[in-house]
Amino acid sequence: TRAHAPTPADPRPPVPAGAIDGVVRDSTGRAMPNVDVALPALQRQTTTDEGGRFVFGGVPAGTYQVAAFAIGYAPTRAPV
Repeated sequence: TRAHAPTPADPRPPVPAGAIDGVVRDSTGRAMPNVDVALPALQRQTTTDEGGRFVFGGVPAGTYQVAAFAIGYAPTRAPV
C-alpha cells in the first residue's frame, strides 16, 4: 500500500455506526502518531493517537477520500 495510507486497525476496537476508523502506517508497517487525517468532503480533520489510530464519527453513508499528511512524507489519499 502507500507510505502512510490509512488502513483498518488490527485488532479493531468497536466503532459506532456511521464512523470511519483506521490506523496510519509507514512503509514498514509501523503505526504513525500525530498524523493529520482529513475527510475533505466533510471539511473534517483529526490527528492520529499514539498508536496511529483515528476515528471520524457521525459520517453520513457514502464513499469518501481520507487524506493523511505528515511532515517528511508525501500526502496520501485513500478511498473508503
